[in-house]
Amino acid sequence: MLVLDEAVRDGLLVRNPAKDRARRRVVGRSALPILAPESPRDFALPDVSTLSRLVEEAVHRGGHQAWGDCVMILATTALRIGEVAGLQVGDIDLAQGLLTVRRQTYPGRGGLVTKETKGRRRRPVPIIEPLRATLERLTAGRARDTRLLVGPRGGVITTATLRDATGWDELVDDLGLAGLVRHGLRHTALTWMADAGVELHLLQRVAGHQDPAVTSRYLHPDHPAVLDVGVAYSRWWAQSGPNYPALRLVEDGPVAG
Repeated sequence: MLVLDEAVRDGLLVRNPAKDRARRRVVGRSALPILAPESPRDFALPDVSTLSRLVEEAVHRGGHQAWGDCVMILATTALRIGEVAGLQVGDIDLAQGLLTVRRQTYPGRGGLVTKETKGRRRRPVPIIEPLRATLERLTAGRARDTRLLVGPRGGVITTATLRDATGWDELVDDLGLAGLVRHGLRHTALTWMADAGVELHLLQRVAGHQDPAVTSRYLHPDHPAVLDVGVAYSRWWAQSGPNYPALRLVEDGPVAG
């Protein structure tokens, strides 16, 4: 179980199959997990309006703003929930528009564990305008070494506390998002960044992935994006074509004419 949790935090798995109660099927007397789709894009929210509804419902059902803040931060920064829990006020630089991921806090044997991020690499993450007001409120007048986001009673927010406090499974079912897990918010941010045109090496840096192959799973373009490539390529060819010899087709393939 703990090994699978670590694999999810590192981006090697989309979700922990041992915890996947929402996608199980019964064969005889045993319950076997159904394999998740290959693309993590399948777990992303469809649009910004759906995110807004999710944030509002998390606050309403959890009875505290912290739950909505957590959802908002996860879906706009692509941080893991343990990295959100590890953020301190001093990690937020509103002047530069960056937050720095330095540590992660998550449940381990014997209690909460706080340690450096995977590979001991600090990484900057951009603060987009929709998130700025939330971070301004969470940092205003607070000491730099204070934990940025905590629960209603001052405790660390984990994926389990977010689930339990908001009645997550019922919440997402009611919003028509059955099966959405908390880690799907990280997938949402990375998918939207990829769709916004963020290049692979930059997306990898923001995500904190060590292997670019893991990041590349977010880069599957939709049809309009492919058509845009064709338009751009055709425009380039029209401008540069006269500088290259014409092509003529022969049986073994095209050759310069």
